[in-house]
Amino acid sequence: MIEELYEQLNRELLLWCTSLCGNKDLAQDLVQEAWLRALRNEVVIAQIVPGKRRAWMYRTVKNLWTDHVRKARFETLESASENESSPADPFAREGSEEQAYSQAEWQLVLSKLPPEEATILVMRYVMGYTSGQIAEVFSLSPATIRWRLMSARRHLREELGMNDERDQ
Repeated sequence: MIEELYEQLNRELLLWCTSLCGNKDLAQDLVQEAWLRALRNEVVIAQIVPGKRRAWMYRTVKNLWTDHVRKARFETLESASENESSPADPFAREGSEEQAYSQAEWQLVLSKLPPEEATILVMRYVMGYTSGQIAEVFSLSPATIRWRLMSARRHLREELGMNDERDQ
């Protein structure tokens, strides 16, 4: 059963996770960890309705990404307090400096949003999923997803210092 699920979803999960975190190697690690968890929870997955197994995998990858972001945030704060004289180099990533900087800015803004809002935004506006498809992944109604997208956009406007007449 896990093998079939792997064949159906692995490529899709890798693409989604890569767009979510912006790092192909990290995405591969997160998806691989999700498959390990699926193997450890095979009995649980077998009891889930086949249509919901996909949602279970997406939720597992999303939770792993959230854990990674929290851990990275904690480690950044911890290292900054230990050595305040040497800030992290924002251009330390692979690729051109311009590309790394814009990706770093994007990740910084997304990291300031609640993790579920950031995930929903990426799924909707980067990956092109509809609110109905996202609702399926999160086991929520499409209306709830649309509301959370609205909330995420509001949080983004606040974070970017953009005033919008709709907020007043």
